Formats: sequence, structure tokens, C-alpha cells
Amino acid sequence: MTNQLQTVFAAKATATAVQFNLNFGQKKLEPGYAVDMTAPDGPSTAGGVQAAQSLRLHSPDGAPPLVLGKVDTNANTATLRTHAHLARLHAQRSGAPFSLKPDAYEGFVHDATAFFTERGIAVQLDEGAPPPAAAPAPAASSAKRVDAAVLVHAQREFRNGFFAGLALGAVLGLALAWLFFK
Repeated sequence: MTNQLQTVFAAKATATAVQFNLNFGQKKLEPGYAVDMTAPDGPSTAGGVQAAQSLRLHSPDGAPPLVLGKVDTNANTATLRTHAHLARLHAQRSGAPFSLKPDAYEGFVHDATAFFTERGIAVQLDEGAPPPAAAPAPAASSAKRVDAAVLVHAQREFRNGFFAGLALGAVLGLALAWLFFK
């Protein structure tokens, strides 16, 4: 898909992902972890509502990637998880020790922060919540429901606009054909 077929928000998100992957895609974090940034799945981000992209950490042993951060090119914000936060997530997921060297990851965070700052994207670190002592608070789940509702609404609005434009184009095409052959 070319940028010509994407909205402005999707094109900006895609360009940022391409630049990030060119800068960081070939670098390995000791002992062999790789990082990448996802690009939007389609030609639109629903006016920037779905512009958040994941930064992923790929294990050298082929385990599923860990999300190490999020980038929202629409809001010009990025969040990077700390090494301690990633280690907790890794331990929860696999039960195994986290082999990513803290100094290698800190070097990546420094370089990634410089990369995003140069593009006008503010970066903050996410230390994560301390290990859970009890069930998650209901407020967190209701916030997720609100976010999901906003996403569903944006998708519905995009779909309705798309089909309305398609119908309008068909009507105009028929009218022009009628005038042409009249």
C-alpha cells in the first residue's frame, strides 16, 4: 500500500514506523533481542483515533514479542516501558528469567528517546504497576470498555462514511451516464 492511498494520520504513522525500523531494525540488544515498530493495518486511522502503534521486543529464542512501548503519532506521544517493567511482564508470561541486559536496554531507550524527540514526539517512561496483590480495580476495566466503545464508534463512523461516499459516487455515475446517453 502506498502513502497516496492513506490518510494523513496513517501516512504519518507509517512513515514514523518505517524510519524507526530503518534506524533500529538491524540493531540487536544483548543477548540478541530485536525491536520493531508496527505500522497501521489499513489506509486510515479513523482520524487519528487508531494511530497508536506498538513497539515490540523480539526474543532471540522465538518467544512471542513483548510490547515495550506505544507511539501515538497523532498525539505526538510515546511511552517506553522500563527494563524492570519488561522483566516483570516476561516473568508473568514465561516464568523464566529475563535475559535482556539492563545496560543494553537503557542504551536503546536513550537512542529511541532521541529519535522520537527529533520528530516532536514527547517520550515518557512507564515503570508499570507493582506486582499485583489483588484483583484489578473495576475502574481499569471500565476505562477499557470506554476505549473499546470509542474505537467501535470510530470504526462505525468510518464504515458509514465509506458506504455513503460509495453510494453517492454510484448515483453521480448513473446521473452522468444518463446525461451522456440521453
